[in-house]
Amino acid sequence: KQLAQLDSSGTVALLERMKEKVAVQEALAESYGEIAQESKSIDAEIDKAIGKAGAGQAAEDLQALKAKLGLAE
Repeated sequence: KQLAQLDSSGTVALLERMKEKVAVQEALAESYGEIAQESKSIDAEIDKAIGKAGAGQAAEDLQALKAKLGLAE
């Protein structure tokens, strides 16, 4: 009788661990789904953070530096 109780306890513990793993995997899948549905790309996030003017200024600064070094196209 004790052996049967140990086996059922082990089985219940195994099922609980499996249930926890499934819950973690479901949460992870849901998170990935939310990320995939985001309409913003990384580039859009960066542009938003620095602003469109900042991106244009960087391009102008790069062109000025190239001209100074004689690398202008």
